[in-house]
This record gives sequence, structure tokens and C-alpha cells, in this order.
Amino acid sequence: MYKNKSVIEIVLLILVILIAIILVINIHYIIMIKKSFIISGFYEPNDKSYENRILVYCHNNPIIPHPKTKSEIHLAGYNTHWLSEFFNEKIKLKGLKNLWIETIDILPKNPEKTIFDKLIENKRVLYNHIQTDGFDTSSLDSFINTHYNIYDIVFMPDCGGPWSDAWNIKDNEQRVNKIISILMDVLKIVKPNGWLIFSKILYKDDIDNINKELKKLNINVSIGVIKYIDVNIDYMQIIKN
Repeated sequence: MYKNKSVIEIVLLILVILIAIILVINIHYIIMIKKSFIISGFYEPNDKSYENRILVYCHNNPIIPHPKTKSEIHLAGYNTHWLSEFFNEKIKLKGLKNLWIETIDILPKNPEKTIFDKLIENKRVLYNHIQTDGFDTSSLDSFINTHYNIYDIVFMPDCGGPWSDAWNIKDNEQRVNKIISILMDVLKIVKPNGWLIFSKILYKDDIDNINKELKKLNINVSIGVIKYIDVNIDYMQIIKN
């Protein structure tokens, strides 16, 4: 009887030690993620009324929808992205309100800009810049792996890095496969029924090839043209199921 009691005590002690070790590891992991968020600029506002979120890849200046006054245009840095009007059209088309707009780039945010609240057309808007690699999925605390199903619209208008490298692959099949792989990774951060919109399409034939491959995956795609000055720019819009 005493032997059984001793065995039970030893087993219970081992379980307690294992639980303590697991708790310590989890706490350490959480602290590391929080530190990573602070360093990278991952930002969570206290006010949870920012129900709609927009992300613009490869940009480090504020983007605020439909400013009306000169001061608002100046504050928003409205002319700091050549596709600002296109972004606004898509935001309005999707009927988004209480916007939380973020930009992401490996470069730091414009030093003259910072996180701010601004009342525009009776809609609250929050802006934040995230300095990190928006394509990285190599670690559990990478941007993509910590932002599943977050954004209503993600814009990838003009990116370098892995996106540009993919488009410069010479072999047609390898190029399309790499592009699809990147799109599937980025699509993880888009909400269900959200949009992933990308341009900088270097080869016209790839539009049809990408469209066909995505449809094989039961992903809805629409194709459009952005009119910018005297140039027509192809873009593709993925709707997440």
C-alpha cells in the first residue's frame, strides 16, 4: 500500500514538473513574440472600434481614404502613393468604415509621420507602419503567421524582394508556380470574403495562367485595369473563400 502511495506521489511530482516546464516555455515564447511585435511595429489599438483593416505592401508612408481638405491631404501624405485614388475606389466599393490602415515594408516609416487618429468624413481612421518582411513565413512569429484572417483588403501594388524575384524567373511554369505560392501565403492574412489585389504583372500571358491555376484551387479571381495618367496597368483581384 505504501509502495503504491510512493509511486503515485512520484508520478504526480513528475506531472507537476512537466506542467511547470511547459508553462515556462509558453511564457518565454509569448514574451519573445511581444518583443518581436514591438520591434517590428506590430500594433494593436486599444479602441476595438476599428473594425475594418487595410494593408498596403511595400510602402512606408501613410495612406488615408478620400481626404477632402488641403490639411487632410497634407496629413495623409495623399500624394505619397501613386495608386491612392485606386485604393480609395476599392475601399468605397467594399463599403469599409472605421478604417485601420497599415503599410508594411522592410524600410522604416517616414520619420515625419507617426501613428495617429483622424476624423475624416465622420469615419475614424488609424494609420500604422510595420517594418518587417511581409513575405516571410519561416518562423512562427513572422508577420504572416501571426496575422491570419486579419485584413479586409490587402494591396500589393509594386513590390521588390521575393515578389519581384518571382516575376523575373525565366521558366514560365516555375514563374507562375512561385507567384501562386506567394499569393497563397499572403492570402492567409486576408479575411474570408476579403480581397487580395496585386499588380506589377510583367507578362500578359501570366494573367491567364495565374487565373487558371487559382481557379483549379476554387479561388475566385477578377481582372481589371488601372488607368494611371496615360498608362493602363493590369491588376488581379482575388476574393478569399
